[in-house]
Amino acid sequence: MLLAIIATLSFAEAHPAHRPQRAAVHVETEVRHITHWADAHYDRHGRWVPGHWVTVPRVIHEICRIGKGGRTWCTTI
Repeated sequence: MLLAIIATLSFAEAHPAHRPQRAAVHVETEVRHITHWADAHYDRHGRWVPGHWVTVPRVIHEICRIGKGGRTWCTTI
């Protein structure tokens, strides 16, 4: 009888498993045009290029997580 009780208790979890609610994840991808100043430099052919403004497309990934209580955290990559 004692052996049966010990065997039953050994398979029971000491603490019930706490399974947190998984956060909903929302990912958005957007292309934005970024303008920045390019300093004067020599190009790969050895020609002088004066300073100028450059507009380039940049892909923006925004990851938003919705946690408990409806709070939202967003990270821009």
